[in-house]
Amino acid sequence: MDHLELHFPVRGRTIPLDHGYALYGAISRAVPELHGADWLNVCGIGAKLGGPGTLSLHEPGTLRVRIPSDKVGLVIGLSGKQLEIAGRPIVLGVPTVAALLPAPILDARLVYIRLTA
Repeated sequence: MDHLELHFPVRGRTIPLDHGYALYGAISRAVPELHGADWLNVCGIGAKLGGPGTLSLHEPGTLRVRIPSDKVGLVIGLSGKQLEIAGRPIVLGVPTVAALLPAPILDARLVYIRLTA
């Protein structure tokens, strides 16, 4: 199955640096079908570091979402939505779409490995 990465521009003032759980909750409230979807990969919002523990969205940030190509119609419903991240409003713009390509080197702030017996 082919996967795509959607890059949503994010407008707002500030959000917490550690915003992953609040972002997932906001996305799930905006499009309830995304809650619990095992095919959804929310990469978080990329933005400039603001004050202590915050990201500044004065220059638009970017929300990256990786999905199977056949789910674009569902996820595109986030366009134009106002979300609340830990009590701070943001608005998602219309995303650009990029194909996922193999990379020779990977870098990650956090890696999650699920081990099963």
